[in-house]
Amino acid sequence: MATRGVSSWTAVIVRGGVFQKTFILTDDVGAPITLDSAQINVTPNGSAAFSWTQANGKFTNVSPGVYDLDLTASDTTALVWDSGVYDMAVVESGDANPCLIHGLIFVSDC
Repeated sequence: MATRGVSSWTAVIVRGGVFQKTFILTDDVGAPITLDSAQINVTPNGSAAFSWTQANGKFTNVSPGVYDLDLTASDTTALVWDSGVYDMAVVESGDANPCLIHGLIFVSDC
């Protein structure tokens, strides 16, 4: 399973705003990593865990190795928590990696 080409990041989402982030997954020589599936799991402090997935249209595969996280203003307005953690869970060639990247996530009013 390839694990290179993706950096950890700290997400700061402005409540009521549009949030977009592109992830480019590449191997050691810069070739795109094709995944069987990928999603971002969020565990907010004080709220129930949830996922942004291809199925719910929030985390989409744009092209080989390129994924976009797209949250609308309505999506971010609905976030009632202020902080938490996230991880990107992927499956590559049938092998699961439940935590390809992970980090902190914040929601702010400004």
